[in-house]
Amino acid sequence: CVQGMLALASGLGLPVVGMIPRIRRERNENRPLALSGHDDPRSAFAEAYRSLRTALEFSTSSGVPRLLTVTSATTGEGKSTTAVSVAIQFAQAGWKVLLVDADLRKPSLHRIFGLDNSFGLTNLLAGEQVVPAAIAKPTHIPNLFVVPSGPLPPNPAELLSSSKMLGLLVLAAEKFDQVLVDSPPVMGLADALILGNLCDGTLLNIEMGATPRGYVQGAFKRLRGA
Repeated sequence: CVQGMLALASGLGLPVVGMIPRIRRERNENRPLALSGHDDPRSAFAEAYRSLRTALEFSTSSGVPRLLTVTSATTGEGKSTTAVSVAIQFAQAGWKVLLVDADLRKPSLHRIFGLDNSFGLTNLLAGEQVVPAAIAKPTHIPNLFVVPSGPLPPNPAELLSSSKMLGLLVLAAEKFDQVLVDSPPVMGLADALILGNLCDGTLLNIEMGATPRGYVQGAFKRLRGA
């Protein structure tokens, strides 16, 4: 699987910035996997994401893209776990981090952090009189703030392509050291392409041994085309 992933990345002309091991968990373990890096900083899981953070710091001549969106080709590949885990690693390094749940179809960050999702990003994007700072909520992890998705809208792509979304990200980049955006998957949706254009960089999360190679190639083609 590892050799196949490296070969695929080479064929696409993409660098592999990190490889995360599979974690076996007890069936009765209810703690979100994404928080494992915080719960056990010395684990192989945490170390893998720490290495990914370091790789991102050297990914461009100016360091980590300030606005970084995380996506995947299809659902269930662990993109939200990666977004949260990378955010935790930056926060633990002393960076002030904002994590935005822009998956307005299947949001998960509010469940991971135990936050109320009745008010969030969609309230701002829908034109309600909302101050951007009001939707950024502190978490139990120092330096880490989350913007939950808010109520699910009927028109996610239209909201994400609005000037309000661009304005929020520009403001967030001024107020935070690092902004990570949890995006919907690429295939079949326009959302990830929109967010990719609004952000400085896109991190494509791939599940080794599970995601069909054609899906990854198709996702990369759509992202590059956008």
